[in-house]
Amino acid sequence: MQRWCFGVLVLSGLALASGGASPAHAQADCPQIALARGGGLAEVSGMAPTDNVVCYALETAEGQTAEIEVVEGDNVVFSILGVADAQESLAFTTQDGAYAIYVGQLMRGETEEPFVLRVAVSDG
Repeated sequence: MQRWCFGVLVLSGLALASGGASPAHAQADCPQIALARGGGLAEVSGMAPTDNVVCYALETAEGQTAEIEVVEGDNVVFSILGVADAQESLAFTTQDGAYAIYVGQLMRGETEEPFVLRVAVSDG
């Protein structure tokens, strides 16, 4: 069985395409995480594929605090281009713009992995 590191997949395929700028422009086909621009809390669920990633877009304002955590899912991590790679939990101060959040398997498995991602954004 062949295994791939999630970080290598993201860096080799996605970061090069975006130039690694922060915040990265979310792709048009990435579903928007529904939060008011002033902040809020949302959970998104899905299936982390065996050989790819799923993406979500998050709009933020300058100086907000974003907290993102995988609350359900084994072998599931997320990356935010230009911010962090292969994380289970992360808090950071945002810039004005759209962030692309990519969710995938840390080590490539034989089956898709269900996950729940909790996203909270608040004023700094």
